[in-house]
Amino acid sequence: MKSKHPVQKAFSVAAFASLALNLTACATDTTLPQATVVPSVTSTPISTTPVPTVMTTPTAIVTPTAQNTSSTYKDGTYSVQGTYISPGGPESIAVKLTVQKGVVTDAEVIPAAVLPMSQRFQGEFVSGYKQLVIGKSIDELNLGRVSGSSLTPKGFNDAVAKIKAQARS
Repeated sequence: MKSKHPVQKAFSVAAFASLALNLTACATDTTLPQATVVPSVTSTPISTTPVPTVMTTPTAIVTPTAQNTSSTYKDGTYSVQGTYISPGGPESIAVKLTVQKGVVTDAEVIPAAVLPMSQRFQGEFVSGYKQLVIGKSIDELNLGRVSGSSLTPKGFNDAVAKIKAQARS
């Protein structure tokens, strides 16, 4: 859409302002105004002379990939306990990740909850976490609610942070 000529913009702004004032007056006063004054604008013809356009060359955007993390983490299998706080108190979850070139190639979670409610939610987490983890860069892992479990992922994320610390070269 072409932008309006400066004179057209000024007229549009003046007309809008006048309309807004009239609407405000109607909303606060029950009597109608006697006359509405709309400022007149004399316009000059719009120039048809073409305006030069500046062309820019697009630049490449580089996004990090799993391959970029290969020098950051040592390949291997890491096992840790992740911890989190449930309404019943502290809980933990055992996490084992295999990392190759910064990418998680295998994962295992072993529920370690003490309370029955936490055991239930850890079981739900175990049933749905793998698809969110396998094949992902370890730097991208930060799980939220998984299969109805919202606190167990916090324990998993705690374990991932510990594994990243262990795996740093």
